[in-house]
Amino acid sequence: MKCLQCESTRIVSGVRPVDHGHGGNMYNLSLEVYANPSAWLFKEAHSSPMLANVCVDCGYVMFYVSIPEARKLEQQKERGEKR
Repeated sequence: MKCLQCESTRIVSGVRPVDHGHGGNMYNLSLEVYANPSAWLFKEAHSSPMLANVCVDCGYVMFYVSIPEARKLEQQKERGEKR
């Protein structure tokens, strides 16, 4: 794998980005899609945890989700578009 910014191959893979909430709680950063986006409540959210690759040489961060999670997001998004 190469850095998209500087083309270095010195990459730290699979880093878990977190948000530090109130009371010291930690939450995974995630992407979210809705099967029923126009609903006021019960939007049928599906979220996928994000991971990151970090370039050691320039610090560039590349976020991603796993392939199975990306497919789940796609399926949920398509469900929402059919409504």
